[in-house]
Amino acid sequence: MKKNYYPLAIFSFLVLMVCCIVASVVIAIRDPALEDTSYFSQKKLIDSHINEIIKKHNLFLSKCQLYLDTQKTSKFQETHQILPPYLIKANHAILQISHQNLYLIPSCKQAKDLKITLFFEKINSNKEREKIGKMHWHKDLFISPKIPDFQPGRYKAIFKIQEANETFFFEKEIFFSKN
Repeated sequence: MKKNYYPLAIFSFLVLMVCCIVASVVIAIRDPALEDTSYFSQKKLIDSHINEIIKKHNLFLSKCQLYLDTQKTSKFQETHQILPPYLIKANHAILQISHQNLYLIPSCKQAKDLKITLFFEKINSNKEREKIGKMHWHKDLFISPKIPDFQPGRYKAIFKIQEANETFFFEKEIFFSKN
């Protein structure tokens, strides 16, 4: 009589599937999906109003553009422009930081009327966003408060900009390095 291995193969396949399902559940529990709070609000609320938000941001960008730098300069480098989260391209440049302050250079006349608050958020991390403080206006540019020492790695610099009664959110990916 010939041995039949089909029942063993089917049983092995079912055990493998159960193991894969258990592994998927363990991975999902250990590494939960992170809520995107780019606009300091719930994703569901942002998605329902995204067209209005993008129109407001585009209107603001048509009047004023902001450039981030690590030095006091009046040069506008296109790669250092801060943009709204939904308008950032995938291949944007990453700014490397090892200094104590950041400088935001505006390309508009009414810039000193803006109120800008700086936050840092570690990319792909469950850590809370850290408020650095309000940036103050000094001789045609905004200067951040002293930046605390962060662990080396990739972060998002998030700028909450208030103009009159409107609030805008811009960000720039940065890399902290030890020097």
